[in-house]
Amino acid sequence: MSIDQIESVVRIRFPLTGAIDVPLDHAEALYGALSRICPYVHASAEVRISPVKGMYTTQKRLVLADQGSFYIQATAYSIPHLLRLAGKSIRIGQNRLYIGIPTIHSLTPASNLLARVVVVKGKQTEEEMHSYLRKEISTRFGAILQHEYNLHILRRRVLKLHGKLIYGFGVAITDICDDKLSLQIQAIPIGSRMKYGCSFFMPGEWTRSQRDTDASLHVVDSIEA
Repeated sequence: MSIDQIESVVRIRFPLTGAIDVPLDHAEALYGALSRICPYVHASAEVRISPVKGMYTTQKRLVLADQGSFYIQATAYSIPHLLRLAGKSIRIGQNRLYIGIPTIHSLTPASNLLARVVVVKGKQTEEEMHSYLRKEISTRFGAILQHEYNLHILRRRVLKLHGKLIYGFGVAITDICDDKLSLQIQAIPIGSRMKYGCSFFMPGEWTRSQRDTDASLHVVDSIEA
């Protein structure tokens, strides 16, 4: 993907209201609800959906408060299709939520990027995931680990999709030395299950002491920053 193509990628932020919290494992419910309202979400191969943003609790819930939202990433061509979601209601678990007025944003380069979960088939250990991502970043973007970026595998994650348990890991890519590399990582998928909140890298803050905490707590919301 050229830099011109990357510049055509947008992230549409949809605020959520109407419920106090949602299940932490909400990816399948969110994707299904959005697809029923807007079939383009299901039909388009380029659509990527972020996890819902909220505050993690020990009861495996996300408290939304005034900050509940999710992003859809696609090219600018998709904007008219995706704006149909505005003003609609969806159900996640037992909770009904309302999708507010969206805002549209270009990708923003950042030295630190975090993804709550990255899923790669067959990569079941931290070492396997680290090796795979290092090779992919080198092959796709020509970037060298510890020279142009650092890579950290965070805690293991479990998603339930179509009745099956899917395993992945939180990932932090830090100390990115080049804006182009940062944009490439955000724009070009690494891994799978992109419509289920996976491999959605966002600008964030991370330190080594946060390795075992919830990555979503440290993601910077570009609207509020």
